[in-house]
Amino acid sequence: MPLDSIRVLDLSRLLPGPYCSMLLADFGAEVIKVEEPGIGDYARAELPKVGEVSALFHSLNRDKKSVCLYLKDEMNVKECEMLEGVKREVKSYMTYYTHHRGQWNLKKLPPAKYRQQRQHAA
Repeated sequence: MPLDSIRVLDLSRLLPGPYCSMLLADFGAEVIKVEEPGIGDYARAELPKVGEVSALFHSLNRDKKSVCLYLKDEMNVKECEMLEGVKREVKSYMTYYTHHRGQWNLKKLPPAKYRQQRQHAA
């Protein structure tokens, strides 16, 4: 599979995130879905249900590993063996599209610069 060597940490809750990580898992990535204790994924409650869990939840989370983890507690994260290899510092970027003179352009900014741009625009 094309993504066999890729490990993805899925922290999403709403439809686009789980759908995207489902596609990555379909192409061979190891996807680890993290759910918050007591809340879980909102899709679990959707109808129709297969047993006690929604059909939507089952279809979006196929081929994924799952862990229930309270990420605001650093000890939980340190002790979670499933997250080995993804504990490195992760740099996130805000990606967005701009439209200029009839052409769409993809922009990628670190969060701090994105916030600065938004403040200057306001």
